[in-house]
Amino acid sequence: MGKAARLKLERRLVAPVRKQEPRIQPKLVWLATGVLATVTAVVVIVLVATRSQPTVPAAAAATAADRNAPASLVQAANNVGFHPTTEPGVGLIEGQPASAAGAPPYPALLDPSAQPGTFNSPGAAGKVTSAYRVQAFPTLYVINPAGWIIWRGDREQPDALLHAWLLEAENE
Repeated sequence: MGKAARLKLERRLVAPVRKQEPRIQPKLVWLATGVLATVTAVVVIVLVATRSQPTVPAAAAATAADRNAPASLVQAANNVGFHPTTEPGVGLIEGQPASAAGAPPYPALLDPSAQPGTFNSPGAAGKVTSAYRVQAFPTLYVINPAGWIIWRGDREQPDALLHAWLLEAENE
């Protein structure tokens, strides 16, 4: 028998040694899954128990307008599922002059006039409103560095259009 035949025979007789990969026991997988589920449940329970519930304000009394509404209006409101707002303070200032509202809690450009309006009727235009010919609120202006109005709009403006006008104003 030659050397090549002998080596071939030895290879057939000796079983190849394979590396055995460690096998994870199914019990261990179930145990890890159970522990993870338990920890998740405990965290959820703790979070739910410690979070405070938002307080709902008490319902406000119905306004005189709601109490005196015609039956046909009440029926139409019921048909569409409308319910008056019950937040406290709603409907209290609308019938008063604008001066009753007081100063806003944030800085604002006010345009006072000699004849302020109410919620139901507009007052006279002030100096700024007259000078810029404001007819609706809000009105948006693009003013170039020289102080000229190059664009005016009193509706919702697409961002791309507004961006183009701002770039034009910047380049003038």
